[in-house]
Amino acid sequence: MDVRRFIIIETSETGSLDYSQLLQDDITAVKISGSKAIISWENEEDTLDVPSSVSTLTTKSDVFRMSDLIDITSGQTGWEDGG
Repeated sequence: MDVRRFIIIETSETGSLDYSQLLQDDITAVKISGSKAIISWENEEDTLDVPSSVSTLTTKSDVFRMSDLIDITSGQTGWEDGG
């Protein structure tokens, strides 16, 4: 079972990502609001493991499950595709 995970980072770090490790193909598919970006990936199990290119980022938030992300972003506007 694949389990989707999310993290919020500063947009300045999106160029450091290996998009082959993520569900987004490139920056145009990343959700962005101001200086923040949401990226996602799938783990094979219900873990909070992160892809190697994400683990090296310095501005990353905690890892979120979908329900957590909905709670965090509900009521906020401005999340748009990065392209």
